[in-house]
Amino acid sequence: MILRLIISHILLALLIRYNPVFSTIHAYLVWFFGLYLVFKDSNANRIIILIGYIIGSELLWRGFATNVFWEYGKITTLFFLIIILFRIGLNKNKIGIMYVLLLLPSFFAIESFNRTDVSHALLGPILMGISLTVFKNIIIDRSLLVKILMFSLMPIVSLLVITLISTLIEGNYDYVSAYLHRIETGGIGPNQASNILGLGALFAFLIVHVGQQREKTIFQFLGIILIIQTVLTHSRGGFWNIILSIFIFYFFQITSTKKKFRLIAGTLPIILTFYYFIFPFLDNISRGSVISRFSDADLSSREEILSTELDAFRKNPYFGIGPGQSRKYRLENYGNYRHSHTEYTRLLAEHGIFGVATLFILISLIISIIKNKKGFYRSISLTIVSWSLLFMIHSATRLAAPCMLFGFAFSRFNFDQIGDIK
Repeated sequence: MILRLIISHILLALLIRYNPVFSTIHAYLVWFFGLYLVFKDSNANRIIILIGYIIGSELLWRGFATNVFWEYGKITTLFFLIIILFRIGLNKNKIGIMYVLLLLPSFFAIESFNRTDVSHALLGPILMGISLTVFKNIIIDRSLLVKILMFSLMPIVSLLVITLISTLIEGNYDYVSAYLHRIETGGIGPNQASNILGLGALFAFLIVHVGQQREKTIFQFLGIILIIQTVLTHSRGGFWNIILSIFIFYFFQITSTKKKFRLIAGTLPIILTFYYFIFPFLDNISRGSVISRFSDADLSSREEILSTELDAFRKNPYFGIGPGQSRKYRLENYGNYRHSHTEYTRLLAEHGIFGVATLFILISLIISIIKNKKGFYRSISLTIVSWSLLFMIHSATRLAAPCMLFGFAFSRFNFDQIGDIK
């Protein structure tokens, strides 16, 4: 099945590269299949797998002229999560709903309503709160987790194939080629391309550790190729997301397992291969561009965006300046019309003291994973939640993936029990 899935998504990539209309067909087929599952299935297992597939597909749809609205990925994910929420009920875990409610008082601060700006700011956090509410009530067994990860990875394989073809045919492997001409990203913005390619590598990494032995070689290979292409985008965020998330996985695994030597022995060859062979090779073909880019500590003007949002919070500490108003505030006061890049300062600027409360919720949730989950389950949850939180440092909630995955990290993983989600 794995090889058939991979081959089918390689073919999908070739079709989309030939004509973007196939991207539109793909987006609508996913939607209609989701509706079919809603009416057909007595439990929500396959709907959850489809949600994973949607977050893996979102950039594929955005990047190749798909005839759907911009926030299609977030809204379809939110729709299917709400369907599951109605099926399972709120039960006792309502902290995600509280997170969403804390975003609403700042509407009082909006001077002029712009639907695009408001949806850009709020759809991600709302999706995160609903995802948290849903998955805190759900048991995920090993088989279901592997299927979610695998199907989430498949559309990212399509994105990988498109970017690889573009890179091999036209790419110069350097910063100008990747960042200015967007060849190594298949025409997509490098920041988001590197984020999703890196996420694909994380999915492959988790499958290697959760899946069956016979699957490991395929996903190890995929993970390595995904990281290589992430590096070639020359966007640092996606690369450091995956590296730090994997580091967190091993840190907590080493502290909780008795098989420390076997764990280290299994990872050391991969680390050494990347350090002594793959990175030098990539730097060589890029004529020094890779090392120059990844050793550069410049924040790409994000520090100015951070300072403007902290300034907005100081001047409007109670209700903030209102959801979606950061860019307008920057334009009027600093002549900078860029969107927020850091979700945490955006929460402060646009939601004031209520934004502070949401940050406290995030911190308390992370602490709850560390305290309440044990062993392998804790490592998995912290790895997934770390990727989401790292994404939001430099890319806010631009995509559905970090928002949905943040909630998913709080699932009740139980590999000894078969899950059946009503």
